[in-house]
Amino acid sequence: MKKILCVVLALLLSATVLVACGGGGGGGDNGDATVIRVDLHGWTPTVNETSTAGSTAYNSPKYIAAEFEALHDNKVKIEWVRDKDLSLSREDVGQYFSLAISNGTCPAISFTWGTTFQERGWYVDLTSYLEEVNTYETAADLAGKPWKEAFDDYIWSLDAISTYDGQIAAIPLTLFAGSASCVFYNVEKAKEYGFVDPNTPAGEYTLGITDPFDWTAYLDYVSEAMSEDQQYLVDSNNYPPTASSWLMQFNLGPAYMSYALDYEDSAEGKVDANGDGTVSGQEKLQAVVDGFFNPVTKDYASELLLKEKEYLSLLTDANKDSTEWDNGKGALKYDGSWVYTPEVNMNRAFDWEMVPAPVEDDSQYTQDYVDWVSFEESQPGVDLYLNVMRAGVTQDGTVDGPIDEDKLYYAVEFLKYLTTREANSAMIEEMNTSIGAVKGADLPMWLEDSAFIDCQFAKTDSVNGWPGGFTTSISTQMDTLFSQWVAGSYSGTDDQFFAAWNDLQVQGAKDMAASLGITLES
Repeated sequence: MKKILCVVLALLLSATVLVACGGGGGGGDNGDATVIRVDLHGWTPTVNETSTAGSTAYNSPKYIAAEFEALHDNKVKIEWVRDKDLSLSREDVGQYFSLAISNGTCPAISFTWGTTFQERGWYVDLTSYLEEVNTYETAADLAGKPWKEAFDDYIWSLDAISTYDGQIAAIPLTLFAGSASCVFYNVEKAKEYGFVDPNTPAGEYTLGITDPFDWTAYLDYVSEAMSEDQQYLVDSNNYPPTASSWLMQFNLGPAYMSYALDYEDSAEGKVDANGDGTVSGQEKLQAVVDGFFNPVTKDYASELLLKEKEYLSLLTDANKDSTEWDNGKGALKYDGSWVYTPEVNMNRAFDWEMVPAPVEDDSQYTQDYVDWVSFEESQPGVDLYLNVMRAGVTQDGTVDGPIDEDKLYYAVEFLKYLTTREANSAMIEEMNTSIGAVKGADLPMWLEDSAFIDCQFAKTDSVNGWPGGFTTSISTQMDTLFSQWVAGSYSGTDDQFFAAWNDLQVQGAKDMAASLGITLES
């Protein structure tokens, strides 16, 4: 970041001299430049360049963009998108982009949770670009290699990266630090409950290091906290709970998904139909239609849903209130690993630490599919992934309009520039939350100060959570159905819920296949 900042300051000084001498026209005028609107979600640079008591400045993307513009003789201008609410639901985000497209203001580069809206045809296929050399890369071990090789191979197996018809539609920029979700725990409470030796000195906590902090241990901890007061537990899972809760994505889903992908029946076949060792999007859609994820007929599928209900039904609005945690009375806080730095900045008056996402590893269906590994061996999911939006790079701002070649070129080039090791490290170092998606990017400083990096992390055979409803419409219906079931307001039995769930999921798979022109066997 220091190098980027120095270069940018030098370029800005040169530009100032040119303007003072009557130069700096042509491509430097924004009216002549190709404007690329960029949405970096929570990684968008702040308007304020210096931190204040109420807000923290984040500047590195500004420096990176300025240098990129200068490299292209200011014929391109990066414009940051600041009107997208970061707390919007999946359905609301879909409405945001629908409105932006109708207004002709769709960003060229945007965060949309990977391939969430693939059935709408919003994304540019980036597969061929990833085979190109990233000419901006200067790191000796990455320079001259295809852009794709800057990232670990497992990344390309993630659902949120590739569409179900095989197009790579999202580029990873940052990854979760070892695990997406984690458990913050009050050290004194952990000692009181018997999870940490009371004689262990502060700063030498052993929870999650000597033994994995798995799902069983987590539920034991939750039981202790709940026995006193529900507010002793703070949980950031959605409430009302949804079908795409963090449990499905991070804690339970990947382990059960691993079993499902390996399940084979002589009459039914298996999810990996062609036996090549990987599961394509089309195979996954077909597997849903064929019943491999049907909780009516598959005990592993019903067990997953019942375990989710067991936990989520404990939660109420009280568990969204962090007051007890803030004042040191709370036992634990289930949240994202990126919350570590904000927690540190709160200067809590009590000792706390955190452990990685607890994963179910002792079910008969999951016990063979979870390995506990070191931080370096973990395969964390993507935190920030970016799409090139078709409506943002067409001449008329519509999804199906003719491509504006300049906009498409600069959008792809800026993504390449953002994913050089130097730029990636600059963003990571300043934000100090997640880790870089680019191999060898610098780690955030907080990992050096926390015992978290010494914990054991769950690595499952599947890098994906359990499949949901596929399309936005069906996913919303499944959210409603699931919420009612967990809350006890669903009028039917568990078996009737399982049947309704499966009907929706199958319909979602069929709708997704139809939208992408994929033919499924009925």
